[in-house]
Amino acid sequence: MKKIIAFILMFVVLASCHTDYSVGRPSDQAFLIELMPRLSAKVNINLFPEIYAGRSFKGNEHIIIYVTEVTPQLEQAISNVGYPENIKIQVVEFSLLEIQAVHDEIIEKITEQEDELYAVISMGINVKENRLVIRVPNLKNYDIDQLHNKFSDSPVIRFENLAD
Repeated sequence: MKKIIAFILMFVVLASCHTDYSVGRPSDQAFLIELMPRLSAKVNINLFPEIYAGRSFKGNEHIIIYVTEVTPQLEQAISNVGYPENIKIQVVEFSLLEIQAVHDEIIEKITEQEDELYAVISMGINVKENRLVIRVPNLKNYDIDQLHNKFSDSPVIRFENLAD
């Protein structure tokens, strides 16, 4: 009887041990979050300044790396991270440096000139849309060409209405 009880206890202990085989699969967000620092060390703006445009998560499925072109060096860097099924590359129009340069140009213009519109805008980089987004209150009251003349004529910019 003791052998049967010992066998049952051993079976219960073994059955309670669980290995999570989902780690590394695209649906595992915790794994993607753990993968991000390793990816950041291999693929970033300092290593690929002319092509790097940012990164984001696609739900719990993938990390998306945005670049203006795919180079062999980039592919090798991603391969060195491991888990290529969890990392996707999306080619976009502008590098992060290009967008940042337009952002800096506008900031300089804002600090040098007085204009009441400059005081009420919101501006930020939208990595997924690959644009510098400028939110303007009552956008419908402005001509988009007029806004481009005021801020920058760069195609990097997208204007949106700033909710009151």
